[in-house]
Amino acid sequence: MQPWKFVVVTDKDLIKEMGSRIKAKTINDPKHPFVKQRAETKEDPIFYSAPVAVFIFGDKSNHWS
Repeated sequence: MQPWKFVVVTDKDLIKEMGSRIKAKTINDPKHPFVKQRAETKEDPIFYSAPVAVFIFGDKSNHWS
């Protein structure tokens, strides 16, 4: 009955790759100006070199997700 899933990523190379892809898609998006600002001062402006990333997935059509 719980409409969500958790994915825990501990592979540092995978976290870095995902951060690079997110950065590439959002760095020039006016909805996310902070990404560009952080990219100027941080090596990893998305995950800040975190050792673990936890992603939470849910179905958009489910009100409780």
